[in-house]
Amino acid sequence: MMMVVIGSGPWLAAQDGPRQESPLGVRQRQVARMMQDLETRFRSIARKLQEKEPERAAKLLKAFEESKRLLIERRMTETVALLEAAKLEDAGSNQTELINDLKTLVALLLDEDATTEAERQEIDRLKQWRQTLKLLVREEGEQAYSSDNLARPTERKQTLFQVTMAIQRVVDREKQLTLRTADVRQRGIDGLADLVGQQQSIRADTDVVLELLTGGSESSDRASEFQLVMPGQTPVEEAIRGQRTVEKELAAGRGRAAQETQLEVVKSLEQALDELVEARQELDLLSPESFNELANQQDGIADKTEVLGQEMAQVAQAGVAEEAANDETATAATATAESSQQHVGKARKSMQLAAGQLREKTAGDAHAAQTQALNDLRRALDLVEKRLSELGADLQQDAMQRLQQMFAAMLERQQVATRQTVALEEKKNEQEGQLKRSDRVTLRKVTAEEKALAKEAQQALALLEEEGTSIVFPSVVANLAENLLAVAKLVENQRTGSFTQELQVEIEQTLLELLGALEQAQGKQNARGEAGEAGEGEQGKTPLLPNTAELKMLRALQLRVNRRTQALDANRQGDQELDKLRQEQLTAISKMQERIRDMVGEILARQR
Repeated sequence: MMMVVIGSGPWLAAQDGPRQESPLGVRQRQVARMMQDLETRFRSIARKLQEKEPERAAKLLKAFEESKRLLIERRMTETVALLEAAKLEDAGSNQTELINDLKTLVALLLDEDATTEAERQEIDRLKQWRQTLKLLVREEGEQAYSSDNLARPTERKQTLFQVTMAIQRVVDREKQLTLRTADVRQRGIDGLADLVGQQQSIRADTDVVLELLTGGSESSDRASEFQLVMPGQTPVEEAIRGQRTVEKELAAGRGRAAQETQLEVVKSLEQALDELVEARQELDLLSPESFNELANQQDGIADKTEVLGQEMAQVAQAGVAEEAANDETATAATATAESSQQHVGKARKSMQLAAGQLREKTAGDAHAAQTQALNDLRRALDLVEKRLSELGADLQQDAMQRLQQMFAAMLERQQVATRQTVALEEKKNEQEGQLKRSDRVTLRKVTAEEKALAKEAQQALALLEEEGTSIVFPSVVANLAENLLAVAKLVENQRTGSFTQELQVEIEQTLLELLGALEQAQGKQNARGEAGEAGEGEQGKTPLLPNTAELKMLRALQLRVNRRTQALDANRQGDQELDKLRQEQLTAISKMQERIRDMVGEILARQR
């Protein structure tokens, strides 16, 4: 890794004792620190890109070399010394050179930012393609299933009849148990628990019905393969959920609630029967004209597939032209568009073939062609999902690095503000609760700094919400922003005592915990990368933080809520009512406690 040499200059050796910094020197020193942050960003981006996109990594490493050659950071340090020595002419000359050198680096960085924006545009385009492909898969699946019905109508009717009879038997048993529940209720709750076993037996039969619908026959197997919802499937699934609820209510002795749920279960099962009757009627209505109707529908799906293929072809052609002009090898974006377009093109040809075979009334052959079209659509979808996963991992890595830099800088600034608050309180105590004019100026600066840090926290929150995979992290950062604003209001009202100081310490602790969690997440991502593990699509995207890290943060957040509650109580005099500021704090604590409860449920749901 290349390191930028930071020179100190001979002027430092000549300094004896403390020196007074000029305002211009302070500002120049701030610019120097910003330059350090800028070069840190170059390092992190280049390191991330080295394996997958070495061309872009080389471009950024070129910026490193340029920075090293120009010795920008060293010249900034020397400029600070010139400003503090009041050698304004020499300092101005140095600054002019620095501005020109910085322009070179800014151009490189802007080019990288443009590349990142191009990635975001690619993600939006890929998401649209994914949505279209999923819709095409579902529609073509319905076509293939309908063709299968046309090819084997007698077998399909027999399957529907068998499922209908099975559901009717379950309905009869559920109605009988409902009457039994009402009878037991009249004699008290003691006998309700004895009915649990009967309900479990009925649910077992309902599970068999669902298996028949979704996987218990060749036709159902094919429906599952095409990602279809079978007639009667949804209400049967609702009935099973209701039966589980009945079992719990009976075991708890809640007879009335159990009986009401049983009636809902019967209603769902009867809805399933209606759907199956309708499906059988549709089979009875099949005629030679049905083949033409299905063929026309197939033409419509083929037309939509053609439009998607044209979009992919345009992207691929534009990428090839741009790469040829720049003498570059094919990028992952272009390769994905080209390969996906090839599969989509094959799917369209299979659809056209199926439409022709339907018009010739050879439904079995049409079904085979439609199955081939489905396979090609799925291959295109897999390619799009894979590319989205790669881009998502890159952006997630970038988000973590940006958050680490933001929180580290915020922690350093907050520690300064905390020390200033402590000093202000000490002066208030020494001056009988009064502050001098200079102290009030410091007070306003601390207030402004806490508000500025709150804005930084809001920016971090926006970044987390855009990334979208963390459950606890955004809530912790949102709570951090609220605490910073609360401190700002307290300091503004000259409330610099123990309660405010404790809240500032909590803010520092929160930032430390956030940095620790990010470091853990970074290690996990690096381990996955070294192991060659691929990420998942957006709906199953690897979370920014693992569940263990989220739970640790949640525990820390609960402990902070506990401490804030205790501090609020400790700062109250006896049984006196809370003033407005402390009442606002209490409301914020209450809301956070509710949010913690909700987050526990969300994490457990993700764990399943």
